Amino acid sequence: MAHTGAITCFQHDGRKVISGSEKTVKMWDVQTGECVQDLLTDLSGVWQVKFDGRRCVAAVQRDQLTYVEILDFGAIRDGQPPENLGKRILLNEHEVREIVDDSLT
Repeated sequence: MAHTGAITCFQHDGRKVISGSEKTVKMWDVQTGECVQDLLTDLSGVWQVKFDGRRCVAAVQRDQLTYVEILDFGAIRDGQPPENLGKRILLNEHEVREIVDDSLT
């Protein structure tokens, strides 16, 4: 269940690695080297991944549109196909910066 193409981005914390490739974002167990879960699938591209103990943020492309996906590791719905997720909210760059800045203070 490894990536089939070049890995475009990754981050690790000593316990897990989150990696992005041309079609997927995956979570790996560092000790076993096993893929724990496909976090996002059916992508056209993955530009960046960042995570902390609870969430992962990924800049991805799907159907010629770029999305910022925010995955909550505690949420059951994460890892589901987009059509099963229900309503999504689009934010502009200014709104995203406000959210990120607020979370850092």
